[in-house]
Order: sequence, then C-alpha cells, then structure tokens
Amino acid sequence: MKPVVLLIALLFLAASGPVVFAKRSSSTTEQSKEVSAPAKSTAPAPKLHIDKQPRNVPSSVKGEVYKESGIPKADQKNYVIDHKVPLELGGSNSRSNLQAQPKSAAKNKDRWENYLTGQVQAGKMTVGQAQAEIQRPHSGPPPM
Repeated sequence: MKPVVLLIALLFLAASGPVVFAKRSSSTTEQSKEVSAPAKSTAPAPKLHIDKQPRNVPSSVKGEVYKESGIPKADQKNYVIDHKVPLELGGSNSRSNLQAQPKSAAKNKDRWENYLTGQVQAGKMTVGQAQAEIQRPHSGPPPM
C-alpha cells in the first residue's frame, strides 16, 4: 500500500475507534498489533482492511501440493487447495501456507474464516488470535 494512502486510511480509522492491524512476516503465523483511538461518534466502525495478496495460486504450485499430499490426479476433483491462514486474516500464497483439503471440510473452514474475520472486524479478537484459532481443527460450525 502506498504511504500516502496508508496515512489517509490510518487517520480515517483512528477517528473511528479500536482497530487491529496485521504485521506481515515470512511465517504463516502472523503477529498482530492493536491500535486504539477514542471513538468520536456512535456510527458503526468501518470494516477492517487487511492488505491481502490476490487469490492467485499457480497450477504448478497446486500440483505440488497435491503431489506432496499423496492425492492421485483422479481424486483431485474432490479436493481444493486451501490457505491454512486465509488471505483475509493476513495469510499468504506461499507454499507453506497451502494445503489440499477435502471439499466438504473446506466449506466448514470457510464458515470459520468468515466468523473469525467478523470477530476481528468487531474488535472482539486480534488478528493473531484469529490466525491461531483458524489453524485448530473445527468439527462443527462456528458460533452464531
């Protein structure tokens, strides 16, 4: 993000209340930092924006993930290549952040990703807490 745009975004967000930012690092477990400013109005806070990478994993990398996971070509239609830490929570497209996941499990993980992103946006947890939580196994849907 360009410095001028970042400065403008920070000034806007600082006037809106507590905000949580992700610190980019080379590992899949990102660190987080909380920045707070007093709220000046009762209007809802703007949605948190994490500077995420485009969802673009080359076919060659997807092939590597399937091969490393031992999934034969004939069975790959039952799987998706998933981000362990989602881009929405500061994850990356790096090979170490990718996994082959059965489609049925991916749908439940997507629900958890949406729930946790909402928790971060609402200021109920930090990005680091959400990143740790998404990596735990979840057998059921997230809380409502």
